[in-house]
Amino acid sequence: MKRFVPLLITAIGGLTLIIAFFIPAWQKSGEVVAVWFDILASIAFLLGGGNLLKVHLKKMSDRGAGWGYSAVTVFAFLATLAIGLFKLGSTPAENTENYGESFAPLPLASMPLFEVPGSIPSGDDAPLPASVREQLSESDSRLKFRGWMTGSQMEDLIGWQDSLAWRAAVEELHEQAQPPERASRPSCATMPARTTRLGWTNQRRRRSRSVEQVPNLDRSGRAFEGAGATLDNRHWRAVSG
Repeated sequence: MKRFVPLLITAIGGLTLIIAFFIPAWQKSGEVVAVWFDILASIAFLLGGGNLLKVHLKKMSDRGAGWGYSAVTVFAFLATLAIGLFKLGSTPAENTENYGESFAPLPLASMPLFEVPGSIPSGDDAPLPASVREQLSESDSRLKFRGWMTGSQMEDLIGWQDSLAWRAAVEELHEQAQPPERASRPSCATMPARTTRLGWTNQRRRRSRSVEQVPNLDRSGRAFEGAGATLDNRHWRAVSG
């Protein structure tokens, strides 16, 4: 029985994690099991480390046969523990998830709210991905996301609906819903404008935004008739009128 119960708990926990990976409805159960796994692993580490120190320190104290090997084992264990805890010589890269962060429970209502024009597609029986179900909402023809959006959440939303408009809205929402210190680039709303030699403001445009019509210009910057110019999201392009 002492052997059967731990094996049964391990089998149930592992099976739950496997099912949660493939079935979104089991995701919360998988998260609970993962938390308990971390707790049990921590307890096992403390018990195992304590037992190792107890056995080898006693052997060193008694000067029993092979006590020098016990001294090497204890030294290697403590050195490895210190290197792992203090990250000696192996600082995580800045793009490592949770780099330099400590965890604390925060109510969702206290997180910032981001919104972009758009709506949640209708007519599909598939529910929203579980990873964003509590954070994503819609009101007044605007998509609203509470808190920071991770790359995996963006991929879940893009994979949920296969349409260009939905993908563009999700990408724009993901770009806005980033912590300030991790923003990979300034958004269009905060990016300083750059004035071209023609005197027109040329800001970056996302590829999802529609093409804007601008006045017809010749090389000197004066308006003229008979030709057209459009500003797309990457460059100036002249087209015939």
